[in-house]
Amino acid sequence: MGLRAVTLEIPEGLYDLLHHRAQTSQRTLQQELLDVLESRLTSETEADRIERALANMRHFTDAELSLAAQSIPSAASCQRAEDLNFKQRAEGLSPAERVELESLCTEYEWHLLIRSQALALLKDRGHDIRPLLSVPVVSVA
Repeated sequence: MGLRAVTLEIPEGLYDLLHHRAQTSQRTLQQELLDVLESRLTSETEADRIERALANMRHFTDAELSLAAQSIPSAASCQRAEDLNFKQRAEGLSPAERVELESLCTEYEWHLLIRSQALALLKDRGHDIRPLLSVPVVSVA
């Protein structure tokens, strides 16, 4: 990955805040600024992704929403996440295992988010969602 130079004029108060944060964390001003930018852009991207996914669900048919409301993570994914959680408590995880656990948790959170939105939309459309509430939801984290 190449680097590109940017000249940026920022208000003095913001500069002072960044400078103080950099000193506190024993990092350079550049490292602090890059971290702030990256975290802000990443969180916006994830928020936009979630908003778009949920908004698109308004176009689903009732049958598609019903399927989404019954969606659950695979038993293998849940078991692997449980195994990693136990290992994390007992002896810790390798960096690769931490990434894997984070990915499994994100997958599970997406299932919950999609399922919740599907149930809400079905209810808004006048459907009785009580039968769909009996679909098992398992805890991953």
